[in-house]
Amino acid sequence: MKFVDPASDITFHKDDVSNSKTARVFNEFSDLEIGDKITNNDLQKIFKCGPQGGMRKSNITNTLVLVTDQTRSAKDNPYVDKWIDNIFHYTGMGLKGNQSVSFMQNKTLSNLDETNTKAFLFEKKSKNCYTFLGQVKLHDNYYFEQQSDSEGHIRVVVKFPLEIIE
Repeated sequence: MKFVDPASDITFHKDDVSNSKTARVFNEFSDLEIGDKITNNDLQKIFKCGPQGGMRKSNITNTLVLVTDQTRSAKDNPYVDKWIDNIFHYTGMGLKGNQSVSFMQNKTLSNLDETNTKAFLFEKKSKNCYTFLGQVKLHDNYYFEQQSDSEGHIRVVVKFPLEIIE
């Protein structure tokens, strides 16, 4: 039996997915500790998510993997994520133009509690190396600010203040 994750179009076989949507994730996730470094392939296997992007939703595991990419220069990276007083301010999805909170995984992230979706934050500092920062939740309501898009034009982005769940 095969399962296809509509968020990523990746096919998983029955043996890769447990009967419970979250049991398999937490079984494999329990081996991860804050600071662990894993590969992109590991991310896909553990969370049953797609291979690319900063917001990777898996409908199979009901999880959202968030990646903050520090491998590109500020000029080449239209996402300005930052820590402020132990709260991580994560930039929403969308490379060009104004972002919307109702767009794709921005909506998922803004509705974590309502959908019982679990979110996990990783930092990419080098090619194919993802450092686990922890499971996160929204610390406060999302907000908007101005940043440059991928073409250098000023636009409005959605910012999500996230806190690590201890």
